[in-house]
Amino acid sequence: MTGQLGRPGGHVHPVPVMRRTLEADVRQHLRHVVAGRDLAIWEMDVTHPGAVHVCPPSIVWLISRRDGRVRKLRVVFPPATALDVLRAAAPAQS
Repeated sequence: MTGQLGRPGGHVHPVPVMRRTLEADVRQHLRHVVAGRDLAIWEMDVTHPGAVHVCPPSIVWLISRRDGRVRKLRVVFPPATALDVLRAAAPAQS
């Protein structure tokens, strides 16, 4: 995790990071899932109304499992597309 979360390539325990992002009103919404026996990939849309810092419009969770247990958890921040930037800048519709 990078930015406020840690150094590139560094290791950060996910629970404190998840707690801080929830307290900052950042939410993740499931977009796509690909899963196999030893690997799951979750693609998430990120919303952050009123958040003090800017969040990426999406993230990808890579979850490696062995013997039914999570062995490695990786978060990837894909680069934003022009459409992502426009969606983030648009006012919320009710």
